[in-house]
Amino acid sequence: MCHKNNYNIIAHFSNNFNYYFYILLFFLLFFVEVFTQQSSSSTPNTHILLSLINSLEFPTQREKCPSNICFNGGTCFIQINNEGIKEFECDCKKNFVGDLCQSKCSINCQNGGKCKRLNKTNENNLNEFCECLPGYKGLNCEEDINECIEYGDKKACQNGGICVNKLGYFECECPSGFNG
Repeated sequence: MCHKNNYNIIAHFSNNFNYYFYILLFFLLFFVEVFTQQSSSSTPNTHILLSLINSLEFPTQREKCPSNICFNGGTCFIQINNEGIKEFECDCKKNFVGDLCQSKCSINCQNGGKCKRLNKTNENNLNEFCECLPGYKGLNCEEDINECIEYGDKKACQNGGICVNKLGYFECECPSGFNG
């Protein structure tokens, strides 16, 4: 999108919850610090805000398993499910599928697409499909999406910007006085 140049505080956020969570946490901590420095004595509001921050649950990163039980170069990770129970998950290398990455995928996913199975317990190759990265489509992720045609110039790039399709993404060529 093309925005007027005088708006320099424009951020493009991903759909990643952790990113928003940490920004919110940063601002909460910042305001607690400012509030407690301005206040000579502890007030109930300070205690409420501090207890709110202390009660927040931080998103946990996946940890690698102590021993790798995954096959074909897959990497084992431990994560805690919603019930608080530790589970393992294998992150399979390209073209391997299954709970333990034990099976070779019968389809060849392209452009960074990842082979997946609809039903992990069914070893039937008809269950396999390619999960494409954004900007690609097709059975094997072989087709670049032309965002300029799909979204239209006016939706993809605003304020008179010209949409330029690239492999896997698009860019906007903005008129003078605009950026984005």
